[in-house]
Amino acid sequence: MLWQTESAMKAHAVSGLLALALLALAGCGNRDQTSREEFQKQVLEVLRGDPLQDTGLGQMLSETVGDLECEGSNCTSVLYFQFLEERADERRAIVRDYEGRLCNNSKLPPPKSVQDQYNTLCSQLNAFFKSLDAIRTNAATASRLLGPPGQSSQASDSLLQEFANRLARGKQDILQIHDKLRELDWLRPIL
Repeated sequence: MLWQTESAMKAHAVSGLLALALLALAGCGNRDQTSREEFQKQVLEVLRGDPLQDTGLGQMLSETVGDLECEGSNCTSVLYFQFLEERADERRAIVRDYEGRLCNNSKLPPPKSVQDQYNTLCSQLNAFFKSLDAIRTNAATASRLLGPPGQSSQASDSLLQEFANRLARGKQDILQIHDKLRELDWLRPIL
């Protein structure tokens, strides 16, 4: 009789352990879900920007596209190129900050369930940085070719038009980055 009681106790203990193990496994799934939501919330907070320092990623993408829209001789004026150079330089610093806080931050690791989306986000932030760098470089070079405002330029119209065309291609690159980021549904509120 004693052996039956011991056997029943062991069976009861084993079933209790199995129940605990199942609860722990179920909790892991919820924890990943919660951590995914928490991760996305933290990412959105960063990308919304700081109202005192930057307008956020979505607004910055839109403003950059808007800055690259020009018509006629405005597209080849020294003031336009200087404006683009300054704006791109400011934005490069902000995007690099986003990358540092999100993509190079061991304190904010992505859950496995969003690893691919995280990789897309980081690659698009890097692509945006490179596009801003190209805009800055092209605008600075064109600005130097034109010289100070009001001074006659040695630069040919065709060369200046080439820089304007490069900047227009930069606009297309930024629109593609925006589209790629919009594929991540949870980023849409800030885009």
